[in-house]
Amino acid sequence: MCGINGFTWGDRELVKKMNLAIAHRGPDGDGIYTDEHISLGNRRLAIIDLSPSAQQPLCNEDHTIWITYNGEIYNFQEIRKDLEEKGHCFITDTDTEVIIHGYEEYGMDILNKAHGMFAFALYDSTESLLYLARDRFGIKPLYYTVLDGTIIFSSEIKGILAHDLEKKCNDQIIFEYLIHGLIDHTEGTFFSSIYRVMPGTYLRVDLKTRAVNKKKWYSFQNHAVTDVHKIRELFEKSVSYRLVSDVPVGSCLSGGIDSSSIVCAMNRLSQNPQIKTFSAVFPGASIDESEFIEEVVHTTGVHSYKVHPQHNTLLKDLPDLIRTQEEPFLGTSMYAQYCVMNLAHETGLKVLLDGQGADELFAGYPMYITPFFLELLTTLKWATFLREALCYMKIQKSLTLFAHAISSCLRSIIPTHDVMPSWITPEFYHTYSTPRTYLHDLNGKLMETLTYSTLPGLLRYEDKNAMRWSVETRLPFLDHEFVEHVLYIPSELKIRGGITKYIFREAMKGALPEMIRRRTDKIGFATPEEAWLQSNEFIECASQVIDAPSFQKRAYWNADKVTKTFQSFKAGNMRSKRTVWKWINLELWLQMFIDAS
Repeated sequence: MCGINGFTWGDRELVKKMNLAIAHRGPDGDGIYTDEHISLGNRRLAIIDLSPSAQQPLCNEDHTIWITYNGEIYNFQEIRKDLEEKGHCFITDTDTEVIIHGYEEYGMDILNKAHGMFAFALYDSTESLLYLARDRFGIKPLYYTVLDGTIIFSSEIKGILAHDLEKKCNDQIIFEYLIHGLIDHTEGTFFSSIYRVMPGTYLRVDLKTRAVNKKKWYSFQNHAVTDVHKIRELFEKSVSYRLVSDVPVGSCLSGGIDSSSIVCAMNRLSQNPQIKTFSAVFPGASIDESEFIEEVVHTTGVHSYKVHPQHNTLLKDLPDLIRTQEEPFLGTSMYAQYCVMNLAHETGLKVLLDGQGADELFAGYPMYITPFFLELLTTLKWATFLREALCYMKIQKSLTLFAHAISSCLRSIIPTHDVMPSWITPEFYHTYSTPRTYLHDLNGKLMETLTYSTLPGLLRYEDKNAMRWSVETRLPFLDHEFVEHVLYIPSELKIRGGITKYIFREAMKGALPEMIRRRTDKIGFATPEEAWLQSNEFIECASQVIDAPSFQKRAYWNADKVTKTFQSFKAGNMRSKRTVWKWINLELWLQMFIDAS
């Protein structure tokens, strides 16, 4: 696991500067390769093959192919065996070298053979080609900019900003963040000239002609299975793959079904008798999951480490959190993750497993009830709809949640344009507003959240929070074989009797404590956000931001109307809490990354 950098001309000092900007991603090594056509940099976090021979950038025997690589190929030993049978010789025990020899043998088709998460730059000096590639789901980041016919790339935007670039914000992305709550959903970033290589895509750069071509190398395949034993087998295979490491592997543990399933599987499969788990807890708060965490710890005997994030630590850490994330984020929940990764770092752990992706595969969020109900209605399964609606209402014990789901159904059947918020400037709104579409089936919504509206942002949070503290996280639910076997499972096996993740719960019967397996509440990696945002300290911080001259003159909002909404928020109107957070986060980001340039 590493941080990668580079550009398409030779300049050793400049690539050294880029490496320094992302040094937190790899404290175990600092490597550079340059020639007249290319500069490649690497910061190494040593996970597999800890020897000096595994330092990057790495090359083949005749020094014609070079790579700077970030990620893990979990089946690299299987690919290596195949390549050795074909005559390839290896000088390291790394998965990095498998990509080099795999490219020699298969070209970029090596990507289709690799199980894992990765982002890399591969330089073929013989063909004068540079490839920038990213894994199937975009677990590992890769950013780039085009400048006067040249390419600059990095694992983080900070690496690119080490160059002397004009920094402008992307107003289209800002609009979609403020109005629709979307992040990381397109190629564009909050910086107008910086882009992300999209998941399952690679760029082919011809260093002679300077032509840049993009190719989508991965698309989902439907291999749906409904046998619960097969689903559990695939899940445990995925966990087993992610235990391959030359350093100890721990896990995040929230107490929910996803992370608990991972920890229980690790306990059965790992050769490590001292598995460490890391959790965020909130004693006394309704979202605290300590009792569920303790149930897993008691069942498995793992070593449990906990951190208690608070609103005052959030405000203290906020500048570093914004710098870490590099782009605005949607709320405070990911701060709990930031604290958990810091705790793992302080404990000496380099590798953690985490449960990202499970909710988008098995319909874990309450928002999935609406498309599920719509699918039942539009396919004329009215008896099933009535039964599911009654079960959902009974389980939630809340007419409010049920009414919200039904009203969402009605709004989706009769779509309307978004109502322009009172605080936004009409010029900004009408410049960037576009009609929105609604999905009327559950699996369609799951695919949309997996690839567009939800998971991409969560993966950004995950990578940036973990690598800020030099920690690698591995995500068993996003093994592509597992995804392809469960994503297309029929909707009525994902939500049944008002219970989400139905088929996965059935698959984990006997493997999870029943107290966890039968949980029907959904908390996620949450924080006591309402209490935090209503604290005197946050109100004072937000007031200072909103009163700042820079905030007052932004073209995005009418400052007087913002102030009016904020006054209502201070009086206890929590309907605008997410909007207030976005104002504050965006303004602080603008001050840090745009105004300060």
